[in-house]
This record gives sequence, C-alpha cells and structure tokens, in this order.
Amino acid sequence: MTVKKLYLGSVGPYLFDDAYLIDDPDDDWDGEYQRGITTDSEIKAAGLIISVTSITADYTVLDTDAIILANATAGQITVTLPTAVGIEGRVYMIKKTDTSSYKVIIEGNGTETINDEYNQELLFEGDAPQLFSDGANWHFV
Repeated sequence: MTVKKLYLGSVGPYLFDDAYLIDDPDDDWDGEYQRGITTDSEIKAAGLIISVTSITADYTVLDTDAIILANATAGQITVTLPTAVGIEGRVYMIKKTDTSSYKVIIEGNGTETINDEYNQELLFEGDAPQLFSDGANWHFV
C-alpha cells in the first residue's frame, strides 16, 4: 500500500508526501497531528472520505471524483473535465504519477478553458494542479 498524507486547507483537498492531518475528534484541537493513510480508492480523515481514482487511459472526470492519479507509462492520457457551469467552487486535483515522457493532457469541457487555455499538459512526475470551477471555466488554485 502507498502511504500519502492529506492536508485539508481552506481551498480544498491537497495531496502531499509530507503533509499531516489535524487529529481533532473532540473539536478541541490541541496541536497534535495524525498521519493520513490512503487505500487504493479513498483517503479517510476523521470521518471524511475523499475519492481517489487511479487511471492509465483517457478518462472523463465524474462529479464523485476529487483526486485523480494518472499513470501515463503506456501512452498519453487525456483527462476531460466536466462542465464548469453549475458547479462553482468544485475542486479537482489531477496528478501525473509516472516518470515517462508521455503527457497527461487536461481538457476543458467543449469550449470551456483552464487558465484561459483549452487544455493543460502535465509533463513531469508529480505535476499536480488543483483546478476549481468559477461557474463558467476552470482555473488553477
């Protein structure tokens, strides 16, 4: 099993190799931290479950997705975002997890843009933009 930690920030979920969860079951935070551990399909943190989807081929993001781990070892992958319309504030994180020279391409839905471009390319292992909807288009956090 791969161990990752989850930091819950003010904008949305962030996946880092060196972040920690605040352990606060009694809602009286005392400064203690607890490591977060992933399974193959989800991250659990104090009762919160965030979907983690691993892909190796083209994929259309679902409204139930949150974190998408893209392994392009076998070839280029295109990840298509859902329409940004009607989901203002929705946040997704898409991460390239391999060291291959193949790209992970993130595309907007139809003519919707991502940071004013129709697509964004992840070229290197660890590239992991977090994207949010403004109700019309997608932007990097």
